[in-house]
Amino acid sequence: MAGRQIYDITGHHLPMTPKFTAGVNASHTFRFGNGYELVPWLNVKWQDKMYFTLRNLDNPHISDGQEAYATIDASLSLQSPSFWRAELYVLNATDKMTKNWADDAGGFIRAYWNDPRTVGLRVRFDY
Repeated sequence: MAGRQIYDITGHHLPMTPKFTAGVNASHTFRFGNGYELVPWLNVKWQDKMYFTLRNLDNPHISDGQEAYATIDASLSLQSPSFWRAELYVLNATDKMTKNWADDAGGFIRAYWNDPRTVGLRVRFDY
């Protein structure tokens, strides 16, 4: 162990294990007399603070943790009675920037971040 610093991790949280998480999905299909279907969908997820390493670095300059956060995804889908479907969606509606992974890189923290707010339209044709 020459040249290696030993860290006391007594009482630290395990990596990638938030204490609490909660999520809610809701959707409903509205059927119309002409055969069309309208389906709104909502997903809300909340996650407690977590760390990505056993070191639990938590200071303003170097942190391997992710603060508690919530994300919201939603869509509105229209299904025709014939052969097409269209869906308008938004992912990460609040545009919250969160870490998905982080690690000590010798004096700084490197991390991967989630995608920013994404808005799109999906169209499907069955043939």
